[in-house]
Amino acid sequence: MSNMVSKGLGTEVITVSSSSIPFTTIPSDAKRAYCRVDGADIHVENDGTAASTTTAILVRDEETLDLTDHRYNLVDFRFIRAASSDATLYVSYFN
Repeated sequence: MSNMVSKGLGTEVITVSSSSIPFTTIPSDAKRAYCRVDGADIHVENDGTAASTTTAILVRDEETLDLTDHRYNLVDFRFIRAASSDATLYVSYFN
């Protein structure tokens, strides 16, 4: 994350499986998120449409997803596993 001043608003752990899913419990004041992928690769879509294993952005196991630019709209993100193994997405939310 950058040197911005931000307030932590909570965390969540999401299982990313074979169906496209959004963040599940975005705090009402959250504008930013920082995520870590664990256990398997995932695909991420950022325009509100379902994530797909053929067109969405690949994020590999143990990589991070930095959504700390305030211009992101967190409700538009969707996630799906890349192969046959589920992944875990660890999310921290910020104002």
